[in-house]
Amino acid sequence: MIEFVAVVVAGAVMVVTFKRFFGGMDGFLNCLKFWATPDSVSWVKGEYHEDRHAEFVLFLWIALGAAVGAGVFYGLTALFR
Repeated sequence: MIEFVAVVVAGAVMVVTFKRFFGGMDGFLNCLKFWATPDSVSWVKGEYHEDRHAEFVLFLWIALGAAVGAGVFYGLTALFR
């Protein structure tokens, strides 16, 4: 049950912060596009800095969700076990 609560809270945080991080679905898809593109290709196209920024934003968003989920899990585990 604790695992379920941690996943739900992490998902809720990711949903709430989605617009703040990406500005909408277009920004998210742009980040995914840069994530799938090798850095060397972005460098040749002259989009290297945009690529690094998009990948960093995507990483921060995922890391925030994971950190919140882990914090809730370990917090509830310490509280109820």
